[in-house]
Amino acid sequence: MTSIIYGPSLLDDNEAVGNRAAILKQVCNATPFNVARSLVLDLVKPLPAHTVDLIDGCRAVLAQDFRATQDSPRFDNSAVDGFAFHIDDLKSTSDLLPVIDDIPAGDSRRARKFAPNFAMAISTGAPVPAGVAAIEMIENVWHELGRVRLRATLTLGRNIRRRGEEFRTGDLLLKNGDVLNSASLGMLASQGQTRVEVIRPPKVGLLVTGNELLPSSKELREGQIYDSNSVTIVAEIHASGITDITVVRCGDDVDCCRKQLSELIESCDLVITTGGVSVGQHDPIRAACKDLDIEQVLWRVAMKPGKPFYAARPTLGVCQAVIGLPGNPLAALIAFRLLVAPIISKMCGHQLKADVALHRTARTAIRSDKGKTEFIPCVMDGRFVGPAAKIRSHMLSGLASANCLAVFGDESDGVTAGEAVQVIPW
Repeated sequence: MTSIIYGPSLLDDNEAVGNRAAILKQVCNATPFNVARSLVLDLVKPLPAHTVDLIDGCRAVLAQDFRATQDSPRFDNSAVDGFAFHIDDLKSTSDLLPVIDDIPAGDSRRARKFAPNFAMAISTGAPVPAGVAAIEMIENVWHELGRVRLRATLTLGRNIRRRGEEFRTGDLLLKNGDVLNSASLGMLASQGQTRVEVIRPPKVGLLVTGNELLPSSKELREGQIYDSNSVTIVAEIHASGITDITVVRCGDDVDCCRKQLSELIESCDLVITTGGVSVGQHDPIRAACKDLDIEQVLWRVAMKPGKPFYAARPTLGVCQAVIGLPGNPLAALIAFRLLVAPIISKMCGHQLKADVALHRTARTAIRSDKGKTEFIPCVMDGRFVGPAAKIRSHMLSGLASANCLAVFGDESDGVTAGEAVQVIPW
């Protein structure tokens, strides 16, 4: 596995990269993919911290160091259900020892009398009384009528979890910037924590354009189709751990888009639009943004699919960025995954990493267009990969069956069968 590089090599000198990017933009009238990705990431920054219940903190980024407030374990306790033995009896495999007590988990009695020639029943997690040298599982002890006998000799400390063996009070358990998972949340709970301070996830607004699009609950008329973009993009946003999403629709009306954008940039940290950013006379997003003095950062990216991509910086409101996705469903979904998901990750405080490329062998020829970075939905099976069926920009069925994207830089025209291909998991 290697880190994948799109377009100009990061090993090139800055002047060469700049010249090549300028040539690509002039020839294609579009921003090279690598440059576009940097520009959109520069639009945003991590959001402030807030405090949430532990159960709501999974996948969030910790906003402060956390040190242990108590030893783990808090006290010596039994690792098994079994019987506790004195040090003088660890090698006694012939004597029957009376069982003088039963210690359940959660037992709070402190005073214990434990001497040689006796045993105690003990449960997993129960505190170990003073004088206990080892504990043996029930299965490995002969027991009958209140007496027990070891089947084999014991080693000192067997099946005893010692106080502080995992960590001690004051030890650094989690660092500022760590991504919380179920295990780290459980560890915080074991330390008596009920809430945790994390980077706040963004509030996202989604504006769906297109006169021809209707929600699936409506009855279609001639020339209309059901909207899939709101479903796919909201699903992708949810997959990023975001739940605060506002979805609005505007058709292709500039006035409506202007009004809705004005409201969204006042209340949302990130605004995403689908459709309406191409070159058609009925594409309203850029015009609406211009009316609102939203500063365009880039329009059109030298990538396939996904060329009609728009990014802008609002001058008012709380919104950090307005992102315009293509209207075609496959193009919108791939552009979101490659260009918008990293934005959301950065806003959530995640450390960004390069996409990891896998090297596979082309099962059949895979063609690519020079002059742009192309992402082709493919099916990876072991060490072989081949293009999925029906993967034009308005189709979703091929992407639904794909498990990776084959990546071709702007100088590649594809590969023949048997050649190596770089892919990124989908």
